Amino acid sequence: MPESLDRTDVSTRRITLPLIAAMAAAVLLILPMGAAQAACSKRVYVYSADWCGTCRRLRSYLDLNRIRYTLLDADNPRVKADMQRRFGNLAVPRTLIGRSVVSGLDTAKIQKLCR
Repeated sequence: MPESLDRTDVSTRRITLPLIAAMAAAVLLILPMGAAQAACSKRVYVYSADWCGTCRRLRSYLDLNRIRYTLLDADNPRVKADMQRRFGNLAVPRTLIGRSVVSGLDTAKIQKLCR
């Protein structure tokens, strides 16, 4: 076997193993959690709007804490009507966890309700 092929194989192996390990770690971090590992056993609904900065921070918090939620677009006429009926106003973000309501970005209350 030519000497140049041996060097190529060795250098490729040196690069490939760390790369494979890094890729495997990345895949494990992004895999969805099973239902038994979910951070909140209750149903979570988030009334949110694209233009709302606090809403974006709330969604990021929920995502980082692996809390599954259903997003409800507060700019949708039907959702607006539902919010007005339920809450008496259209303030966002508003989160329903089970039967409890969280207004704004109250991470302590979200954690407490998800226990």
